[in-house]
Amino acid sequence: MKRSRACRVLLPTTIASSYVYSLAFTSTRQTASTPVTDKWSYLELSYPEASAWRWINENTPKEAKVATFDIRTYYLEREVFPLDGYEASPLYSMDSVEEALNYLEERGVHFVLSVPWASPLDPRMPPAYRWNPISKDLGDPRLLPPVYVSPNGAAIYWLKGKEVNRLLVNGLSVTLLTLWRELKVDLQVTNDTQPPTGRLYVAIPCDYAGKVLEVSVNSSQHIVSLEVFKGLIPVNEARWWTTHPMLARSPPLREGLGTLNPKLKWTINEAGYLTIMVVSWDQRWEGAFNVTLYVKITS
Repeated sequence: MKRSRACRVLLPTTIASSYVYSLAFTSTRQTASTPVTDKWSYLELSYPEASAWRWINENTPKEAKVATFDIRTYYLEREVFPLDGYEASPLYSMDSVEEALNYLEERGVHFVLSVPWASPLDPRMPPAYRWNPISKDLGDPRLLPPVYVSPNGAAIYWLKGKEVNRLLVNGLSVTLLTLWRELKVDLQVTNDTQPPTGRLYVAIPCDYAGKVLEVSVNSSQHIVSLEVFKGLIPVNEARWWTTHPMLARSPPLREGLGTLNPKLKWTINEAGYLTIMVVSWDQRWEGAFNVTLYVKITS
């Protein structure tokens, strides 16, 4: 009851605050330095989450509603169900995610759009995000699997929908990580790069902020390091460590370049696309070798 009364009092304030924050954010966007004639090319240059809007327009049924805290929905060609609106207020007195999902389904909602400014990544996150019973389960493969993640971490979830394992981004296969489920991947470490590497590209939704990315590798008796970088780093990009922020590494450089079977835990404070690398530090290169990588998201 206390939460319900608080929601009735604070929900209008949340809506107003969200609007002000959104206007402030929008006013800081940069215009293109060169003319862009294509609508979506311009929008994706101006708004990092525009690719998520485009995905919704091109890949969802026209009758499907989209639930979101986002204010900037004017480019969506679908009916929007505001998660901080009046019709959503009963959600905030529900105790189970199943009840909340049934309520949304009954009102024609099939997808949830989450954007970084209204997520745990950002101090502008509306308080209603924490109160909403579905927020903690965004990314659960049984209930709300992610079907698209934009470069900045804006994410689309399908209510009780079919899981999507991969996206194709600039010719690279990007794995969508879901909550709780461990991903097992066999990689080949080759000397196509210097130092030799094997790579896995992953997408992290903005809603995973504060959770933990756990990575370990069976290095098949080779000395390797695990390294996590921001962005997608193609194999033909040299000296990537000078242009892409390193988010996590095992072992730490102060302890050595590499070790057998390293593992790492990284508290997620970035969203979007990441490159997980297995880097070889064998003293003598004797040819490509295979390793097994294990990746999961935990609370």
